[in-house]
Amino acid sequence: MSTAPESPPGLQHAPVPGPAHSTGAVWTMVAAAVVYPLLVSTVLWAGGLLVLLGAPHHGWMYTASLGAVTLALTGAGHYLLLRILRRLGVPRPREFPTVLSTAVLAAGAQAMVALVLHVMAFVLLPAVCLAMSLLGCAVWTAFRRGPRFSPMLTLSPVVAVALLLSGTWWAGFEEERRREREELLRDAAAFPLTVAVLDSGDWRPLDMRFSHSLREAGVVVEDEFHEATVVYVPADPSPGLDGFSLTLESMAKEDAGERPMHRSCGSEGGTWTCEEHGDAVIATSTREGVTGRMEARTEFADAIVILRADLPGDGRGNPAMEFPDIGFVELSEHIRPEEPGEREELVATVTD
Repeated sequence: MSTAPESPPGLQHAPVPGPAHSTGAVWTMVAAAVVYPLLVSTVLWAGGLLVLLGAPHHGWMYTASLGAVTLALTGAGHYLLLRILRRLGVPRPREFPTVLSTAVLAAGAQAMVALVLHVMAFVLLPAVCLAMSLLGCAVWTAFRRGPRFSPMLTLSPVVAVALLLSGTWWAGFEEERRREREELLRDAAAFPLTVAVLDSGDWRPLDMRFSHSLREAGVVVEDEFHEATVVYVPADPSPGLDGFSLTLESMAKEDAGERPMHRSCGSEGGTWTCEEHGDAVIATSTREGVTGRMEARTEFADAIVILRADLPGDGRGNPAMEFPDIGFVELSEHIRPEEPGEREELVATVTD
C-alpha cells in the first residue's frame, strides 16, 4: 500500500502568506495614505496657526474645539476608507484604516502638545502627520503577511515617534522657560525703582518685563532700567472677558514727562476725560460715546504708576469688544507698592 510522501522537514511549519490585494485596492490605500493624513493635518494646522499668531481669544476652549474637529475628521475618514475597502473586497479591511487613523491621531495629539506650549514646530504638522502615516503603512505592509502579525506591532513605532516628538518639544519648552526665569530674575534684581502690584484676588499676573534701553531717534542714549510692566488677566476666565487684560507700569518720574498724572487730559488741552479719585487720576478716552481706553494713574515716592485696561483688537485697529464693567475706579484702589521678596514671587508666578 502506497503512502503519501512526507513533507520535507523545513516546510512543515512554513507560514501561509496573507491574502493579496487587488491592484485597485493597492492604489486606493496608497492614495489614502497620502490624502487622508494631509487633509486632516492641514485643517488642524490652519486652526492652530491662528492660536500661534494670537488671533483667537478663547484659550483652552478654542484648543479643545480643534481637538474635537480633529476627532470628527479622523472618524469620518476612517469610516469612509473602511467602506471603500470593504466594497473592493479587501481581506481584513479594518487593519489598514486602523493603522492610518492611529497615525493621524498620534500626530494630532503631539501637535496639540506643541500648540499648548506655543512651539513653532507646530507649523510642520502636515509633514509630520504624513511621515507618521507612511511609517505605520510601511510597518503594516512589511509584517502583515507574517505568521505572528499583530496590530500592536504596527502601531508601536507610530506611538513611539509621537511620544518622542512630544517629549522633545516639552523638554525644549522647559529649558527655554528656565532660561527666561533666570533672565527675568536678573532683570528684577537690577531694577532700581519700586514695582507696583495689583493686590486683587480677581486678577492674576500673567507676564512681567523690564525695559532698560532709553532711546532717542532710534539711538540708545541710556542703557539702564527705567520701566517695569506686569500684565494681569482675570483669575476666573469668563466669556465676557476673553482677551481682556490689565497692564500695570512703574516708571521713573524723570521719564514720565511733565504733569504725567494729567497727560492728555482736557485740562491740559487733551481729549481724555480725567477725574481724581483719592490718590489716583482716572483717565478715560472715548470715541463716539464708546469707551476705548481707561487708565488709573498714581505715584509712589520714586515712580509713576499707570494701570491700563487693554481691549483685544479686531485686526483693523478697532476694539473687538465693548469695555467690560470691571469696577475700574475700585480696582485702582488695589494698586500698592511691592513688599520685600514679592518681586521674586511675581517672577516665579509668571514663569511657572
